[in-house]
Amino acid sequence: MTDPELAAMGRRTVDLLQEALDEGDVATARRLARRMYGEFSSMHDLYRNWITGLASFIARRDGDEVAAEALRETVQRFTDEIGPIYDGASDRERITFLAAGIRGHLQEVEVREEAGYYEIVAPVCGSGGRLINDGGYEGDDAFHSIEGPSPVTFGRAEIPIYCAHCHFQNQAIPAGQDRPLFETIPAEDLGHMPCRLRVHKTVTDIDA
Repeated sequence: MTDPELAAMGRRTVDLLQEALDEGDVATARRLARRMYGEFSSMHDLYRNWITGLASFIARRDGDEVAAEALRETVQRFTDEIGPIYDGASDRERITFLAAGIRGHLQEVEVREEAGYYEIVAPVCGSGGRLINDGGYEGDDAFHSIEGPSPVTFGRAEIPIYCAHCHFQNQAIPAGQDRPLFETIPAEDLGHMPCRLRVHKTVTDIDA
């Protein structure tokens, strides 16, 4: 390989994409856009599987209760980091921020506005739902499912361990806030029916 080829291999795809757009090279820009999507999708699924494998290991070694505590602590930490962004934010800013985060799963979603809330509806959950459809909970090396019924499993007989973090998202209240960031309403048939994320409007914005 040539030195320029090796140098280009180490550069960020987004920088190469912007250069192609600046030069009017639409064909190259399209190719790089698809390459960037593939790079992020692969890394997304790697980390998804990594955390699911880690949680499965904890559950099998120390039990579902310990795994649930691990999920509770890590979800709360993540929520606390987001809290300052939500401090004083309008409903528009809150739903815009959340939609941006959900788009990080690289799947199409629908954003709906109802009388007292907004909803982000995922035809197929871009993380846990796809993991179910990919066969992650099947076979000899299947990931773990938490047994129920319990609040963690949303009252069901069991729930895939990755999906169990949604229960704690519904409970986690960011530092300085008085309610969760959003409410997750899991699909009746996980992986095959839409899950919904609901953001309740503030009283001020409802009155407006």
